[in-house]
Amino acid sequence: MRGTVVTAIAVVCLVTAVPAAEAQGGYSGGLTLVRSHGDGIDRSDTVYFLNSIDVTRGRIRATAMLPVLTQQTVWEVAPGVTVPASNWSGTIGDPMVRADVAVAGQHDGPWSVSVNAAFKFPVADVDTGLGSGEIDKAFGVTLAGTRRRSSYMLDVSYWVLGDPPGTSYRDGPAFFLGYATILGHSYRWSAMMGLAGSRSVVEGLDPPIQISVGVLRALRSRIGLGATVGIGLTDTAADWTAGVSWRIGF
Repeated sequence: MRGTVVTAIAVVCLVTAVPAAEAQGGYSGGLTLVRSHGDGIDRSDTVYFLNSIDVTRGRIRATAMLPVLTQQTVWEVAPGVTVPASNWSGTIGDPMVRADVAVAGQHDGPWSVSVNAAFKFPVADVDTGLGSGEIDKAFGVTLAGTRRRSSYMLDVSYWVLGDPPGTSYRDGPAFFLGYATILGHSYRWSAMMGLAGSRSVVEGLDPPIQISVGVLRALRSRIGLGATVGIGLTDTAADWTAGVSWRIGF
């Protein structure tokens, strides 16, 4: 689920982007349903309510994110035999803070190259299985820019994962590649696509890779609504995701 959360946040940030100003920011939110399966799991549905506040001043952008999530699981006890679905189990997710510093270009310019650091703190209830109870850290670089009617983003980071008792996760790289283009002449509709992946946190498993597509509707200056769908390209990724997102700039 780690990779799924990172992917969802990245998609929300891309499709709900608004023009930057000298000192600007905004609130981004999203509601995403994630369908997945696993060893002994016939179906697992997780709903993420994502909340993010970001502020940009000059070369520095600070972002704070807080997910709220709930999950229901259908267990497979034998091939083709399942037990009734579990009750929905919810929790406040692990909050994450991130700082980006533009080392070339500007966040509010036509292009930028930024270095970043992110920290995820253990707040989620470990008993629900929706949190690890450990601190995760990430360090990376982001290339972003616009050209005419198109925009792009490449984010590459290295995650250092905390290990819960009795479990050993592998640290490793993760990436997000996104592209968006304005549709029509009104400049109110945009389409996007993204590709996200990471190293598998468990040795011997395929790396999770997911592709997403979406649309964005600009309602007025600094307000936008988006919708995305995603499909997992490997067995370790979510089967599919579907969600809506929104942004209010200030």
